[in-house]
Amino acid sequence: MKLTSELYTSERIFAREVQRITYGYLNFVGLKSQLTKEKSYVCNNYSGVSVFIQRSNKGVQVFQNNCPHRMHPLRTKQQGTGPIVCPYHGWSFNYNGQLKRIPFNDECYGIGTTSIALRNFPTKAIGDLIFFGFKKHSTNTHFNKKFEEHLAGLSLSFQDVLKKTYRRKFNWKLAIENLKDGLHPIFVHQNSLNKNVEISLPGIPKEIPGTFISNKSLSYGGPDVGVTDYLLKPFKDQFEICPAEDRYLNYHIFPNIHIASPDGGRSFVIEHYKPIAPGETEIDVYYVFSKNNLDPNTSKQLLEKFISNAEVVYAEDFSLLETLQKNLKEKSASKTCLGRYERMIGRFYKVYFRKVLPLTYWRGFLFSEIKSAIVFFHEYLFSRSK
Repeated sequence: MKLTSELYTSERIFAREVQRITYGYLNFVGLKSQLTKEKSYVCNNYSGVSVFIQRSNKGVQVFQNNCPHRMHPLRTKQQGTGPIVCPYHGWSFNYNGQLKRIPFNDECYGIGTTSIALRNFPTKAIGDLIFFGFKKHSTNTHFNKKFEEHLAGLSLSFQDVLKKTYRRKFNWKLAIENLKDGLHPIFVHQNSLNKNVEISLPGIPKEIPGTFISNKSLSYGGPDVGVTDYLLKPFKDQFEICPAEDRYLNYHIFPNIHIASPDGGRSFVIEHYKPIAPGETEIDVYYVFSKNNLDPNTSKQLLEKFISNAEVVYAEDFSLLETLQKNLKEKSASKTCLGRYERMIGRFYKVYFRKVLPLTYWRGFLFSEIKSAIVFFHEYLFSRSK
């Protein structure tokens, strides 16, 4: 499979991605663990649309963060608690999004209030993770049921959460490629990740034709490579027992979410790569500790150290990806060629092209698909003959 530089630089392709991916799939918006108090809220942003998660006695809902009067933001802080009141003209709403009161309505507005409400998005919780969709009937996930159950069970152990946001100059797909690249840590993370993880040459995934790959199959993960050391090792007895002892856990949620644990499930990073422009990505990173008996001061210090260690790895990756993005703008950069060990990247793009650029997929990748099918059946027959 060959990928052109246009994939990472074209405004036309980026607009298609927003329509087909951001508006077409469920979007990860936050964690229940962030909503620790009654009536608490958390804000987020998707392709210029501001939303907030609201906790109420009816559960968790996601609303558009605009007052229907003059479109001023209702929630002006990233996170907090308190009533839903527009700071511009004082319109107030209940926690289900219905308009409660318009100050001086009789004197100044003369507006009927019964039909006015905040835009409420379809919402789905999977364990501790909260997703929402822009379309009315978008609560059906694009995950297979087994993975969804596993993800729910895994996330219910989350306890301490701190979110940080980074904005960097690279296309979001480069980050997904990097996450699926098992060879790059040998060269890029020699002084960071490699010190604690058992790094070896990646295996060769099976070749699978694109017509055999569903988007549901691209959300997967579990125990990965072994780990030799980790930050929480001296405190491991104060965490709930983890089934994947001393293993690196690695999950990808299609299309743009990565969950990893460097210590078998005691600590996690949840990375959400949100497209801002063809050459710009906003990355929400949730730093999470699972349920534990640490005292608050120790937990705070360890979480700060965990973040510091993770940011070293992010700096190495993000710097490399920004350099790569700059080079993709040059006329000399035309096509990239994937090798056998990069077949997981190829699987991602086979579904990506089918969903985002179907005409390009059937025109430009038809030959590639025929070749892929030949390799697939050859490998299958070879395995049967052993």
